[in-house]
Amino acid sequence: MSFKLFDHLNKALVHMEARDAYTSKTARIWPSEASAVLFEPEVSSVVGGCHRRVFYRLTGEKTTSPMDAVGGRRVRTGKSVEEDVTFQAMEAGLHVASGVRMYVPKIDLAFELDLVVIDPSSNQPVICENKSIYGYTATKEVMGNAHQKGKPKMEHIIQTLIYINEIQTGAHFKQVVEAALVDRPTNKRNRVRVSEDNLALIKDDAQIYGKLCYETRDTCETCEFDVEIYEDFDGLHYPIINGDVWKIFTLESIYERFETIQGYFNRAQKEALGRLETQGVVRPAVIDVDTDSVALIAHQAAEKTYWERVGEEMRRLPTSFLPPADYEWQYSDEKIEALYKKGLIAETRYKEWKTWKNGKRRRPGRPRIGSWQCGCCPFKFQCIPLQRPDLASMCADMIAEEEQTKE
Repeated sequence: MSFKLFDHLNKALVHMEARDAYTSKTARIWPSEASAVLFEPEVSSVVGGCHRRVFYRLTGEKTTSPMDAVGGRRVRTGKSVEEDVTFQAMEAGLHVASGVRMYVPKIDLAFELDLVVIDPSSNQPVICENKSIYGYTATKEVMGNAHQKGKPKMEHIIQTLIYINEIQTGAHFKQVVEAALVDRPTNKRNRVRVSEDNLALIKDDAQIYGKLCYETRDTCETCEFDVEIYEDFDGLHYPIINGDVWKIFTLESIYERFETIQGYFNRAQKEALGRLETQGVVRPAVIDVDTDSVALIAHQAAEKTYWERVGEEMRRLPTSFLPPADYEWQYSDEKIEALYKKGLIAETRYKEWKTWKNGKRRRPGRPRIGSWQCGCCPFKFQCIPLQRPDLASMCADMIAEEEQTKE
């Protein structure tokens, strides 16, 4: 009798892609969590990451809707595509650097540039973000067709704007690469690779720009979009996509929202530290770096325990310390009708909801029409009851079921 190989592989894959929850000591943000305020909101007033989700991650909240094997396989497929494009760039003689890690202390932001190539026509450095997409809707929106022009995803534009804004010139890019090379021998996570000949071609005053590169996983078609930054007469900065200025949000709003979510975290951490201090719980004193290994290990364990206590205290704080959720698990009836009239809800989903509304249920429960961001959020079962108290018991059951699965 043969065993089921994928039963074993799927468990291994989920374990490989799992990330342990931990409390961050500082409000460090990732580019994938960035967001911006939209000038003309249709479904939401913002685009990009949700502040509440970021807060949960920073405070060490455990995920209650973890990635499954399918999600893990999609992540690893995406990584493979990115790596393969890097090898293609090397073969084409365009590779300048890849895996370049950078830290921006003024906003506590860390990121890695997947790939930087050289524009052979101008010798400008080009930051390439390689994305793989799948599904009819994603492909139609990004790739476009005879009836609709394709456009990049907003969250990808936001990430790319941050990268080119933080580097800007050839001189600064060379400094970033040099710092990454110095860091490589002592940092196991550093995977920087550099093509010195192409790096030398880049002039110090060269302006860096971005390129969003998409590849479909099923048909293997490709498309790309150039991303630059435009400064208007009002001093504000906007994205330029393939030469067209998109006045949909400002670069400034991205950084303002960084400051906002970090403010929520810092306020909660300060409150938690104060509460712990009244209980007699204080951070272990700093020790000399030359302390013997036994004492050093004991100090590291004490530090870890202390920050775990800080995280627990932060998670016990009243909900008034939580930032508002930027997206909605389930829209109101009025919003569903309004979005449908604007063509922002698919006909099939609307008809299913309307049938339920009229008392003719095709399946148990109410059809959910809400933000897609909530559906894939790993903290949704903590957040949904705060939006919809009537769904609290359902969420509690889902959390309990997940805990039993882990056991």
